[in-house]
Amino acid sequence: MGIPFEYDSTTPIVVGNAASYDYAAIPVARYYRRQLETNGVVPLNEEVWVTWPTDPDAFLLAGFPRQLVDPSRDESQWDALELSCTLHTLEPLDSAPGGFKEKTGPRTYFRIALDEDLDDITGMSGGPVFALKVGPPMKYRLVGVQSSWYAPSRSVAVCPAALFLDYLRTDVKG
Repeated sequence: MGIPFEYDSTTPIVVGNAASYDYAAIPVARYYRRQLETNGVVPLNEEVWVTWPTDPDAFLLAGFPRQLVDPSRDESQWDALELSCTLHTLEPLDSAPGGFKEKTGPRTYFRIALDEDLDDITGMSGGPVFALKVGPPMKYRLVGVQSSWYAPSRSVAVCPAALFLDYLRTDVKG
């Protein structure tokens, strides 16, 4: 069940800029948090950000590519907007492929697997990237957030989640 969310009353937390990092978060007020919890939504806790599984079996990117937004709907009416969440496997790359703008902050690079129905992941920026270790038990960790992609090489750049968590711990919590 969807939870209506009043974005205009929030103050997003933005860390970095186009030349360095690519992080942003929206603090969730207690009212919305209680609604999410009532609907069984469980947040990612800090443990999920801190360590990676040893020798992950897979890396996955989740998000909502603009290409799959139903164009027959009026996009100004969010309650009627149809979205398709996608999940893509990522292959780690040893170095940055050509085509990405230089950044001062650290990034990890992956090649993304796309199916034949999707050739553009525009709109997935900020999507979570997870490292998975098949169990039992299955373990997962939030590796980072997808910050950019270069279509010709089907590669994505990912900002590490640990840096953002450190910022939230020190600068936001005080």
